[in-house]
Amino acid sequence: MQIVSVKKRLEAPAATVWKIISEGGGVDRWLPIIASCRLDGDGPGARRACTTVRGQHLDETIETVDHACRVFQYRIDRQEMMPVVNLLGTLHVAEHGTGLADRSCGSSTTTWSTRRQATPSAQAS
Repeated sequence: MQIVSVKKRLEAPAATVWKIISEGGGVDRWLPIIASCRLDGDGPGARRACTTVRGQHLDETIETVDHACRVFQYRIDRQEMMPVVNLLGTLHVAEHGTGLADRSCGSSTTTWSTRRQATPSAQAS
């Protein structure tokens, strides 16, 4: 099992970032590699179908939408981009800093991480 994590500071309040992410759809509005995104359902169990700018498809299931902790998880059920299986993506949104004294008022930190396993053919390479 491999874990990859990326942390990014955004110049937007955590509540604003969380509202966009927690909706589950519209990934094409904030992730440049995604050309289109369709959401069927709402909350955990909802299905998301995305297409990349290269025409590759991802079928996903929303696993967790935790408003109190601002954690959003999705499982990629089918994808054509990487030789991996069992991919679980997690987005965590947090306030950044404590206010005007450190010039970070209104900013947030978003952490994206994935847990994934290489396919048997990729492991043999």
